[in-house]
Amino acid sequence: MAKLHPEAARLLDEMIERHRLERVADLIRDKAQPCYAVVSGGLDDYSVVGGSRLGGLPDLPADVAWPTPMAAWGERKPCAATFFGQIDFADFPPLGSPSPLPASGTMHLFVHYVESAGDPVPLTASLTPKEAALQRRDPPDGVGFCDEYLDGLTPIRVRFFPWVSLPHNRESFRERVEEEGGVVNGADASSRRIELDQALRLPGQIGQVLGYANTRDEEENLYREVQLTRMGNREMVYADYWDSMEAYERT
Repeated sequence: MAKLHPEAARLLDEMIERHRLERVADLIRDKAQPCYAVVSGGLDDYSVVGGSRLGGLPDLPADVAWPTPMAAWGERKPCAATFFGQIDFADFPPLGSPSPLPASGTMHLFVHYVESAGDPVPLTASLTPKEAALQRRDPPDGVGFCDEYLDGLTPIRVRFFPWVSLPHNRESFRERVEEEGGVVNGADASSRRIELDQALRLPGQIGQVLGYANTRDEEENLYREVQLTRMGNREMVYADYWDSMEAYERT
């Protein structure tokens, strides 16, 4: 079992007891992974150069150009990628276990375009050393954005807190909790597990770094959409609303 930050471990134990999941406490603790909760700090006023933010404008070194990949559709010419966010790794506090993340430097992420959940999202990522001077940068003049729907993302400050991640999208984990957790006051273990997961989310939390890649969709509809899109039949994600393929095709 990976070592959690003491505060994350304390809260996990508290939530296990609160939601009466003592019968599967060892399973939950064994599968728990340390992660960072990403918490919104509200609108960024750009008062901190190089601070961690999502959206808005980047702080880049003078010698780093704004990424301009070739447009994926329409006229094949350079277009401006959308600045998605920057992360100052110095903003990450110590984790319970050794962190695989860099100890310093600023990572910049630029998204080229988003096609669908079933397609890869091309992006440009770069890591700037901590000693590099950064300055606010506007998009390049005379170059349209690669994805017009991503233009103008609101700048949001983000903070990172050592936290805990559980594998809620793993069917084997869900089944064991359901089978071994029992019923308490009329509530089955599955519903109590979901309540535990919701209780572990911090106020203002918008995501996480490290840990399990949960979609927060336990029916795995995202997985189905991805696979059906690859098969060229994404619309069939709705086929389970019909009693047969014949009824679906008639509709």
